[in-house]
Amino acid sequence: MSPTTRLLHSVKHHIQQRPVLTHSIIGGCLFSGSDAFAQRIEEKPHFDIKRFLSAGAVGAALAGYVYPFAYKHLDRIWVGKDLLSIAKKSFVEVFTVGLFANSVSMFARGLFTEKRPGEVLIHVKEEMRDVTLNDLRVWFPYNLVAFGCIPIHVRPATTMVMECAWQTYISMRSNDYENGDTAAVCRDGLDDVKGRTSLGRLC
Repeated sequence: MSPTTRLLHSVKHHIQQRPVLTHSIIGGCLFSGSDAFAQRIEEKPHFDIKRFLSAGAVGAALAGYVYPFAYKHLDRIWVGKDLLSIAKKSFVEVFTVGLFANSVSMFARGLFTEKRPGEVLIHVKEEMRDVTLNDLRVWFPYNLVAFGCIPIHVRPATTMVMECAWQTYISMRSNDYENGDTAAVCRDGLDDVKGRTSLGRLC
C-alpha cells in the first residue's frame, strides 16, 4: 500500500470515528492556509497574524459543524441521485449554506481583525452580490459531483479541498476595505445620513 493510500485510509478512519474534531482540524488548517496564500497574493508588507488566526477559527467552526449538518439535511430532503434531485440540492445549497457561510465568514473575519461592526456590515453588504454570483459559478458544478458521487462521510473533507481556492478568494474580498467604499461611507459621516442611529454610531 502506497503512502498516499495509507494517508487517505487514515483520514477516512478518523473522519468516521471523530467526525467533528477531524473536520474542524481540516477546516481550520485549510482556511488559515488559504488566508496566508491570499496575503501573499496581496503582497502585504507585514503578515497579519490576527487575520490568519481568525480565518482558521471560522474554518474550524464551519467545517466541524455547519457543513456536515447542512449536507446531511439536504440529503434527507432530496433523497436519491437522479439528476433533478441533485440539481435541486446543488441550487439550494448555494443560496442557503453558501450565502450563510460566506456572509458569516466575512463578518466574523472583520470583527476578529478589530474592524467596527458598522463598517463590517456595510462592507459585507457591498461584496455579497458578486460573491454570491461567483459562488453559483464555482459551487453549483461541484455540488452536482458531490451529491451524485462522493460518499456523505467523505464529502465535508472534499468540500474543504474546494474551500482552499474559494477561501483564498473570500479572504481577499473580506479584507479589501482599503479599495472599497466602506471606509469612505463611515468617514463621511453615516450618522449624518441616518441620524444618530446605532449603525451610524458603530462606524
